[in-house]
Amino acid sequence: MTSEEFGERKGRKGQDITEGKRSLPVVHTMRVANPRDKKRLIEILNMHTSEQSLKDEAISIIQRNSSIDYSKNVSKKLVEDSWSEVEKYLPASAGKEKLKAFAAFLIERKI
Repeated sequence: MTSEEFGERKGRKGQDITEGKRSLPVVHTMRVANPRDKKRLIEILNMHTSEQSLKDEAISIIQRNSSIDYSKNVSKKLVEDSWSEVEKYLPASAGKEKLKAFAAFLIERKI
């Protein structure tokens, strides 16, 4: 995943960083990063900045700590585990196939 893909919604690159959200990639980074990176990431999040260079710096810290990949893997496992539970209770139908396709979309989509 590129920095352009992370936090980008409706053309608003890094909006989660501007809002100071403590998303799963941020939480993971705080768990595994070195003290300097942790401190800097929190500083940037607390600024609620819309300055792109600061948002890019935060994204770089998150990427450097493999937190986007970690989050994608956690999400994939949650969707797969949930589907395996739900699947056994739903009878075969077009609706079930659409739900399965939607679950696959959630796993494979670009974030």
